[in-house]
Amino acid sequence: MILPKSYVFSPLHIGNGSCSIWYKPSVNSVTLNGADVSQINDLSGKGNHATQAVAADQALWVPSGPLNSQPCVEFDSSNSEWYGIDGHASSSNDFTLCAVFDFVSSGAQQYMLSGRKAGADLLFAPRGGFSKNEIYDSTAWRDLGALTSGAHIWTYTADSSGAPATASWLDRVSYGSAGYDGTGGWDAGTLKLGRWAASLSQFLNGKLYELILYESVLDANELDRLHRYMNGEYGL
Repeated sequence: MILPKSYVFSPLHIGNGSCSIWYKPSVNSVTLNGADVSQINDLSGKGNHATQAVAADQALWVPSGPLNSQPCVEFDSSNSEWYGIDGHASSSNDFTLCAVFDFVSSGAQQYMLSGRKAGADLLFAPRGGFSKNEIYDSTAWRDLGALTSGAHIWTYTADSSGAPATASWLDRVSYGSAGYDGTGGWDAGTLKLGRWAASLSQFLNGKLYELILYESVLDANELDRLHRYMNGEYGL
């Protein structure tokens, strides 16, 4: 397919309508409470905004971050900063998560995105614990390589088809793969950004520039387009 010169890629152009979260902090997509952020608006069109009414638990607004001077939201784990995504409905078993995040520390246990299903933990995002890059699928931790500090494009898939598997990419390069129980997903109203969904603990530590969740497994071409978009935005 030949695209016109005026074509501008959007993450909504891929995934066949399965994008259910798109956070890209900007002056037009966050609600400020002084120097902090009380809401990160969802740009997917699904209305899955990330909200935090308690001022002490709100992350810091950074209007011009280190990556191409792009704005970001800075989480400080010592201040227990996190957001609820209470409007998100229950989900399917297949996912693609892509985020640009600058980890301050890779050794502390911390969760980017987590949920609960029938009382079990379901974590479809990196757990920075013991410098490991992992996904928990309600059966086991799936080790997908080392979690490194600094700014990177982190991408994860959970695929229940065929031989179920999880996989990760670091800065557009295939990084690791592991098994998957194929029964992922979460119950409505349990999804959290920046902490463990089961309790007020294991908070995220670093700067979030963008986070996109698809409730499908993007194919190789779609992943390439998404990674090129992230690279162009943030120079990674």
